[in-house]
Amino acid sequence: MDPSGPLQWRRSGWESGGWVINDIGSHLLDLMLWMCGVEGTLAGALLASQQFDLPTEDSAAVLVRLGESAIGIMETSCANDSPGSRIEVYGSAGWIRADDTLSGPATLTTHQGGTLSFPSVQMLDTYSAEVTDFVAAVRGEDGIGADAAAGTALAGIIETAVRGRPCA
Repeated sequence: MDPSGPLQWRRSGWESGGWVINDIGSHLLDLMLWMCGVEGTLAGALLASQQFDLPTEDSAAVLVRLGESAIGIMETSCANDSPGSRIEVYGSAGWIRADDTLSGPATLTTHQGGTLSFPSVQMLDTYSAEVTDFVAAVRGEDGIGADAAAGTALAGIIETAVRGRPCA
C-alpha cells in the first residue's frame, strides 16, 4: 500500500462508494458466496478508517448469513499488515484452511493434519476472459463467471454494509 493512501477518487464515498470493501472485499465476498453455493444476506458490518484519515474505509469486517444456518465472515484491510490471504471453512465434520491463496504458493491444511501445497497460479488476462464470457452469454452458452443475479445479490450486501457507515 502506498503510504500516502489511495487514489483521489477512492477517497470520496460519493465517487467510489467506498474503498476497501469495493476494491478487495467485493471479490472476497463473491468468493465466499460462490464457495458456499447458498444465498447470503448481510448480518452486520464494520467499516473503519484505521490508518488513513478519509471519509471512506481502509478496513472492513462483514458478517454474512449463508442460507439458513451458516455464518460467513470476511475481513480485509489496506491499513494493517497481514500474514497473507487465508480462507477457513468450519463444519460439523471438521475444518479446512487455505493459506496464501492470493499470493501463492498456497497450502491447504485439514483438521486431520493433512497438508497439500499448490504452486502460484498464473495471472489470468481478465479482460480477455470477460469478453469471451460476454460473447458466450450473448450466444446463450454457459458462462464462466457470476450471473446477473449473483452480481445483484453481492452488490446488495456491499451497498447495505456501506450504507451503515456514512461516506462523504
